[in-house]
Order: sequence, then C-alpha cells, then structure tokens
Amino acid sequence: MKKNKHRVLKKARLSKGFTLIELLVAVGIFTIILTMSLGAIVSIISASKKARTLQTAINDLSGSMEAMAREIRFGKDYGCVAIGSGDCTTNTGSNIIHFRASDGSAESYRLQGISVERCLKPKSKNLNSPLPSSCATGDNYYSVTPSEIRISSLWFTIQGASDSGDYSLVQPRVIIVVQGNVIDGDQNTKFAIQTTISQRSPK
Repeated sequence: MKKNKHRVLKKARLSKGFTLIELLVAVGIFTIILTMSLGAIVSIISASKKARTLQTAINDLSGSMEAMAREIRFGKDYGCVAIGSGDCTTNTGSNIIHFRASDGSAESYRLQGISVERCLKPKSKNLNSPLPSSCATGDNYYSVTPSEIRISSLWFTIQGASDSGDYSLVQPRVIIVVQGNVIDGDQNTKFAIQTTISQRSPK
C-alpha cells in the first residue's frame, strides 16, 4: 500500500508542469530572440531595397552617360569655352563641353543645378548654310539625367584637341567625372563615375 502511494505522489510531481516564473523566463527569452530576428530581417529588406534603387538609378545614369559618350566619341573640335577651343587639362577643366557632332550639328553638355543638360543645334539642310555656332547660355538645354539622381559635380577634361601644348601629339580624348546622390524617400546613396572617351577618328 505504501509503495503504491509513493508511486502516485511521484507521478503527481512529475506531471506538475512549469511554474509561473519558468514561463515568464521562457517568454522573455523568446521575445528577445524574436526582436533580434525581426531587426535583422528589417535590415536585410532595407539593404535590398537600397541596392535595387541604387542599381536602377545607376542603370538609368549609365544609359545617359553612354549616349553622351557616343556623341562625343564620334564628334570633333572639342572645347570647354566653345567649339574648337581646345584642351581643358586637369587645372583648367570645366563643367561644360562643346563639340561638333558627326553630322555637323553643334552639341553641348553642361551641369545645371543638379542635372546634366544637353543642347543640340542641328545643321541646316541647306548645304550653303554655315555650320551652327556653339550653344550659349540662353539656348535650348534639356535634362538627360533621371529625376531621382542629383548631380553634385560634373567635370570634363579635354586632352589632345589642341595643335600645340603638352597633349598636341595625343589622340583627342575626353575624361568625364560625375558625382552625385541617388534619392529614394529617406534613402540617400552617393556615387562617383569616371569614364575616358577617345575620339573615333583621330585629328
């Protein structure tokens, strides 16, 4: 009889379950782990969104840069002051470039505010008409960069466009440096791009 009673008491103790303190400790540990996990997930989602936004904006900017580079590569008579004004070296570079497009049109790119702008003066269809002059401040410039990109610096360096000087024997080339920010809501990501363009047909 005593043995049976002892077994019943032992079984009752084993099936007693968790105390309130044990439950509170377990819930507290679970809450801490859950909070840490959610924080990591939010950080991953935020980083992924930032990367996608940056990639999209950079792709758009790359398209604009490629179009500008193509026009410059097939152009001639580079200059920072006017078409054919010659070299703009590291010390005298500029945020504007003028050149003669492959079809004879006058073309320019410049930094205006937070955008890269383009100006194009088409060549007249009349063969006897003079070639158009360089774009001036009041001419029709328009933006070629996406609205979510803010350009803070645009720098053109021209080498080999002059018949004299340190780069007179160098094939004409243009070095472009662009810096700015990609804005998406509260996301603000800086970028810097540099490209070198060699004239397709040497002088």
